[in-house]
Amino acid sequence: MLRVDTPLHRWLDPNRPGVASAQGLGNLSAILGWRAYNTPEYALLIGAASSFPTASDDLLGSGKYTVGPIVATGRFLPQWESFLFGVFQHSVSAGGDPSRADVSFTQASLQINTIWTDRWWTTAQGAWQVNWERKGKSSMVFEIELGRNVVGRWGLFARPGVGIWGNDLAGAYEWNVEVGTRFMFQSF
Repeated sequence: MLRVDTPLHRWLDPNRPGVASAQGLGNLSAILGWRAYNTPEYALLIGAASSFPTASDDLLGSGKYTVGPIVATGRFLPQWESFLFGVFQHSVSAGGDPSRADVSFTQASLQINTIWTDRWWTTAQGAWQVNWERKGKSSMVFEIELGRNVVGRWGLFARPGVGIWGNDLAGAYEWNVEVGTRFMFQSF
């Protein structure tokens, strides 16, 4: 399995005078994984995740290369015609801009994906993160995604989210809205 994300961001907060806004390309991220166990009802994926400092503005990325392990599980829930996923990931700095803060964080997320028709899907996700460079300070966010497959493996999505706690950490927020396109690769 290979997944590559190339986010485009537009970040602003008109309610916070003096806080800079930014827009542009974020850090490119990639996950390379192997399904260690796979049945029609359950799967276990192990792999490596990395990110690259491709952000067009310092506010939109960490300025660091990161690498770390990732473990994901998936379970089919036939009574809801949905999939339940759990993901555990740890990332550390592996180079990059020496003037930027090092990265060391752990993230765990739980999400449920429901495919409503051949073209529509929804996702509800909670994500918890611990920033070890900030003395183990944590954050949590909750997001809901609505997506539609438009052509072949291309889809469009909208994903609003709200911060539960720890809004002052990187990767956390008070509220957020993501919109974008997604291309789904076939498995190897």
